[in-house]
Amino acid sequence: MIDTGYKVDEKEKVREMGFLKRVLGIVFSPGQVMERLSGKPKVLFPIVVMLVAMPLLYIIRFPLFKDYTRNSIGMGMEIYSSTTGIEYTPEMIEQMVDLYSKIQLAIIPVGLLVVWILSSLLLFVAMKIFRGKGSYKQYLSVTGYAYVITILSMLLTFFVSFFTESLHMFIPLTSLAALFTGTEIQGTFIFGMLKGIEVFSIWHYAVIAIGLKYVSKLSSTKVYTIVACLYAIIIVINGMGEKMTGMLS
Repeated sequence: MIDTGYKVDEKEKVREMGFLKRVLGIVFSPGQVMERLSGKPKVLFPIVVMLVAMPLLYIIRFPLFKDYTRNSIGMGMEIYSSTTGIEYTPEMIEQMVDLYSKIQLAIIPVGLLVVWILSSLLLFVAMKIFRGKGSYKQYLSVTGYAYVITILSMLLTFFVSFFTESLHMFIPLTSLAALFTGTEIQGTFIFGMLKGIEVFSIWHYAVIAIGLKYVSKLSSTKVYTIVACLYAIIIVINGMGEKMTGMLS
């Protein structure tokens, strides 16, 4: 069972928790880790994860990452060709795929950092509106360590990719949308929302909510409602994005 309400006495609270214990604790005892992080916020680990660990998995499986890029820009090039009449040779396409793949690998870490910083700021402001406590660094710490769950998701996808020959970046492996791949709802608003309803995403936001409860000192009801609303907004945005993509393809 995952312990989400671990309590420690004041003497224990000030003790340093080892790095490995923090990482494993996010999975097995998030309450304990988040309470410690609320007292001693750490942000170096999340930064390293976003700058190095996540891009590294894509680098190791770079041929599959290029396939993802090829499919991504292929749709855009088809639309561009149909509207302008410009044709692309296979050589030109491969050159663009190679270039864009490398550019994406360089952009991904920056994008992850920006999303982390802005989403933490959004949660910080939301909690302050409800008179929550805590510093911005504390919010960065608990949201940053929640990325351990995202790493688990990526490791699972990495393992499965050796059997499926896909990184499952268009449709997350453990999302509800994976059950409806190839059906008539693909490319619709509903399908986009189903892509957002994903096992590791739900777990990720649940861990964030646990951390925010310790940092903000607000009631569980307020914290979980705020996080649930944020997650719902993200799901709706996914739906809108999928619908727009379906209309253009």
